[in-house]
Amino acid sequence: MAEAPRFKAYFKHADDRPVVHMSRVNWDSFDFSSTGTVILDIEKTPLSSVAQEATVVVAYANHFTEASVEVGVVRLDYDDDPEIYNIDKYTAWIDMPSHPEFESIVDAASTEDNQNLRDYLAGTVFFVKREPDKDHHRAELWQSLKILIDDSE
Repeated sequence: MAEAPRFKAYFKHADDRPVVHMSRVNWDSFDFSSTGTVILDIEKTPLSSVAQEATVVVAYANHFTEASVEVGVVRLDYDDDPEIYNIDKYTAWIDMPSHPEFESIVDAASTEDNQNLRDYLAGTVFFVKREPDKDHHRAELWQSLKILIDDSE
């Protein structure tokens, strides 16, 4: 199995945002047959620690592009009443060479874009935590997500 320790170490700290990764094989086990939003089993992702620290209502994935997917983790926080739903969002890079700053990351990591790196990236999905946006706190979930939750139960 290919490894790219310099790339991995640099990317993990590049933007001062949390980055976790999982194997592409495990990622591909999720059912992404639709182009819309799908429910994820958070326990099967590297974000499972969130479920141990908070009450997670749902985790979802929504395709952005061919290269990345938005992953959201909706958790309850009654301290934020009336906006009790907190939504943490991540960008899951499923095609890292398509990242707009890929070449800069490779250079900054003091590594090179070679077959070993490409093999490693082909087998890895990176989750980069995004800054909270206007939807981070919500009083209720949006209707389409409620429907997906009901369908998955």
